[in-house]
Amino acid sequence: MLILGISSFFHDSAAALFFDGKLVAAAQEERFTRIKFDAQFPSNAIRFCLDTLGATPNDLTSIAYFEDPNEKLHRVMSDSANGGPLLRNASRRRYSFGGPAAYIRSRLKYDGEIRVFPHHSSHAAHAFGASGFENSAVLIADAVGEKTTTGIFEAGKFGLRQIFASPYPHSLGLFYSAITSFLGFNVNSDEYKVMGLAAYGDANDARIMKALLKFLPDVGFELNPIFFDQSGRGYSKALSILLDIPPRKQDDPVEKIHADIARCAQELLETALLDLARMAVDQTGQSRLCVAGGVALNCVANARIRDSAIFEHIFCPPGAGDCGSAIGAARLAHFDLAGCWPAQTELNPYLGPSYKSEDIQRFLREMKIPFRQCGDEELAIEISARIARGETVGWFQGRMEFGPRSLGGRSILADPRNRNMRDHLNSVIKKREGFRPFAPICLPGAAKKLFEHSVDPYMTFVTKALSPERIPSAVHVDGSARIQTTTLDTPPRLLALLEKFELLTDVGCLLNTSFNMSDEPIVCSPKDAFNCFRESGLDILVLEDLIVTRVACPPEIVSSGAKRLIEYSREVRPFISDTYSFN
Repeated sequence: MLILGISSFFHDSAAALFFDGKLVAAAQEERFTRIKFDAQFPSNAIRFCLDTLGATPNDLTSIAYFEDPNEKLHRVMSDSANGGPLLRNASRRRYSFGGPAAYIRSRLKYDGEIRVFPHHSSHAAHAFGASGFENSAVLIADAVGEKTTTGIFEAGKFGLRQIFASPYPHSLGLFYSAITSFLGFNVNSDEYKVMGLAAYGDANDARIMKALLKFLPDVGFELNPIFFDQSGRGYSKALSILLDIPPRKQDDPVEKIHADIARCAQELLETALLDLARMAVDQTGQSRLCVAGGVALNCVANARIRDSAIFEHIFCPPGAGDCGSAIGAARLAHFDLAGCWPAQTELNPYLGPSYKSEDIQRFLREMKIPFRQCGDEELAIEISARIARGETVGWFQGRMEFGPRSLGGRSILADPRNRNMRDHLNSVIKKREGFRPFAPICLPGAAKKLFEHSVDPYMTFVTKALSPERIPSAVHVDGSARIQTTTLDTPPRLLALLEKFELLTDVGCLLNTSFNMSDEPIVCSPKDAFNCFRESGLDILVLEDLIVTRVACPPEIVSSGAKRLIEYSREVRPFISDTYSFN
């Protein structure tokens, strides 16, 4: 049984492929097109997934789509009965009145079965299926699905049972996005900046912010419509009056008042999610909770639920946002067809493309890029020593990870002990705001010594550092860190590198951030990796067992802004959507 899951036409399109109940491939479209959060039909991601097994679309048992287009269209039309901006936007995203099925058939030359599932059910199936739990409550919170914005489910061998739903427009995702927009950041992409900025603020004015959200028993919450405008920037003039400050423009400096607003919004979001978590345990009686949806990308809020001890266990999957819904939809299709879930094992997130060393060597030789090949032991010893000396490393190993966070397959690595490293990475390498934090990746034994909560393989929770002075660049201003702990699925060369670094420094932890520059997707291919290496100023590039150093490269190859030897555009991607065909 071969099932393809698709999410597309709204935010962070993706594809996922199950073969006989096993998830064999998944990737986001942005990684191939190099358009961050690309919402296009995921032609390239689909081709990658099928090529993993040498399959074609008509080998598929079923295609699973992540939301019900008819239900969504009804909501969009009711919001834009006069043909307003929401309806026009939906049309631009190919939401034809017949839904996306006809487009899928035409694009893939596919004549088989297409199954459609509710948006929040797709989220819930991904979270539950990735958890390895036999049963659990599931809390979904995002901007909006079809007609609802929040859902509580009970999940088990019987499938999914929805218990609660909050109707549009009462949405925690839209609330947080409105604050994101008010603070001068981009909606549907920069909400994590608000989360990071909140740690620099005070919640002294949280009482004022409560005017935006009303908490109601058995209903959850309601937005105060006075402060929101979903047809434009997300907030109304009333919000500026309430907060007694004009909206921040993108190029304006980030000041203390902006951090205070972020902190108040974060506190309000956490309070609302705690109320929903209590509702979930009251109505399901479950001791385990899975969370997903765009709001579940807020790892600070996830940690607040965990620390409340409302549930014995809480799980958040990689790709908790819309990209993961492709996996969830495919899981639901498998349940429909087989009468049971696919294998309930904790998700291995390394599901994307990989590249052989000999192919990377061929590319480097063609581009006249000098490199050295090393054995695994030599590689770990040399790179750990270089990191300990303060050098920064672009790290490219094995299959690309799924979801918005680098998990050691496509990462930038540095020394967390270096107090100046965070500022250096933000300003020189990543070229982004100075308040943005970085994450530590740790061996399990080191994590127990360094953090209060020492198990999180996906960077979906934060925890307090026990000795922040030991790893100052990997700890946020409030003493928290979004840790990743290694597992049996972690790329073996990364495990070896961490072990050598621990022997060298007595710290089994590295600073880990996504292998990309600001406002770009995580790198996918060796070409992407070299482009980022060249433009960012990284000291070292490790491509599988190959080492490229900046000092060994001719200046014309690694000069930032020089004539590009490798174009960074869709027209030269290895998978090209404009000419894509399954013939």
